Amino acid sequence: MKKTIATIILLALILGMIIACGNNSSNEVKDTTTIGGESTEEVKFTLPEYDFNGYKFNILTAAEQWIHHYAAERETGDIVNDAAYARNRAVEELYNINLNYQVYNGYSAGKEAVATALRGAVLADTGEFDLAIINVAYITGRILEGLFMDINTVDTIDPENPWWFDKINNEIAVANKLYTIAGSYSLMWITNASCLYFNKKLINDFELESPYELVNSGKWTFDKMVELGSQVCADLNGDGIYDLEDRYGIFSVGSESLSSMRYAMGTKITHLDSEGYPVLDGASEKMVTVYDKFRALYQNKELYYGEYGLDFDGQSAMFSDNKILFLAHTIRLAENPIMRDFEDYGIIPQPKFDEIQDSYYANCFGDGYSIPKLVNDENMSGAVLEALNRESYLNVVPSYYDIALQRKYTRDDESSAMLDIIRDNCIVDFGGMFYVELTYELWCIHALIFNNTDYTTWWASNEAAIQKNMEKLIEQLKELQ
Repeated sequence: MKKTIATIILLALILGMIIACGNNSSNEVKDTTTIGGESTEEVKFTLPEYDFNGYKFNILTAAEQWIHHYAAERETGDIVNDAAYARNRAVEELYNINLNYQVYNGYSAGKEAVATALRGAVLADTGEFDLAIINVAYITGRILEGLFMDINTVDTIDPENPWWFDKINNEIAVANKLYTIAGSYSLMWITNASCLYFNKKLINDFELESPYELVNSGKWTFDKMVELGSQVCADLNGDGIYDLEDRYGIFSVGSESLSSMRYAMGTKITHLDSEGYPVLDGASEKMVTVYDKFRALYQNKELYYGEYGLDFDGQSAMFSDNKILFLAHTIRLAENPIMRDFEDYGIIPQPKFDEIQDSYYANCFGDGYSIPKLVNDENMSGAVLEALNRESYLNVVPSYYDIALQRKYTRDDESSAMLDIIRDNCIVDFGGMFYVELTYELWCIHALIFNNTDYTTWWASNEAAIQKNMEKLIEQLKELQ
């Protein structure tokens, strides 16, 4: 009897293998680890089988500054470059295509060139581009022109797969329409994430509470950051003037970190209503409180430095010279050579509003991926985009995050755990993405802080105009549907 049961089971297994081999969903990969840690479950990833017969797959890449994240031309021995190279070759082999990156400036200076190229391809129906990569901060104008299709209508893309960033995509979708999508293909969703660096020597010298322990206990708040920072600031040269020769508790060039820190403190520009349309948060009680905290911090010239004038090297040098306790920046600062040579620092999330807040958050503007409205084969564009994100999730992101960042740039396991928190809670909302169409100061609140503007008064004076811009924006988006 036992032999009979065993035989039945064996035959069932063989039959299952035969059926699986005949299924059109192959290219299966099993992943048993999460990025930056261990997983308790096994996840199966499959992609459909296609052969595109050596097709030249053209990608408009508005990422001149970050092209090494995408178009690695050859292996160089650099971990991230070689991982990107291997990803591209794997996808080319998988679908029998040739990836062709057409590179544009990805910032404001390149917006018109990108727009002209996309308009020509879509309006003339040339099918010149099969995919477009554009930072979400610069793509809104192209979305409103109707140059992209709704990602959610492309059968070969599954936004539920783990390589897509659902927290971000849910925020930037409008009525379940997604004209650009965020996923693992772009390392900028890691490198551009807002964070804080802290100086371990100063923490130890002044016998301050451990920032790691504060984060883990949920007690890492804005008020706690100010409390600790206030204990280390000093006029080092005794000239009575606080400048770059002195020591600060909190430091950020241009105070733009305050504009991103509002997200860390649980305030956004917009939220989505029950139908998926954006609604302005306006001058909510919490937003006014957060803004007033920022304004008070900016005015405290002994505690906080928030002026322009220092590049990455300058900030890193001051930090490594023990003149800064908390340096507000993005994760990519850790790649700076000065930071790499500096031993005594840690990385933590930006602070919460209070201990009740449910999570830490990190504002981030990364690259989105869009499929032009008219392409040669939308299923091919979707399949290739899906594959590029899968390969990045499995290989490129771990290379940067686990090896290049955690093991080379940071100096302790605690910072690695903090990076997990930051990466898992990156956010950008509809209002942050479309702030140009709404009004500049909605995201760039540091401009208001510079002028010592009262937020409630500013909102009362501008609400009607901003609301009118929002209504126009929603109508434009509805017309795309």
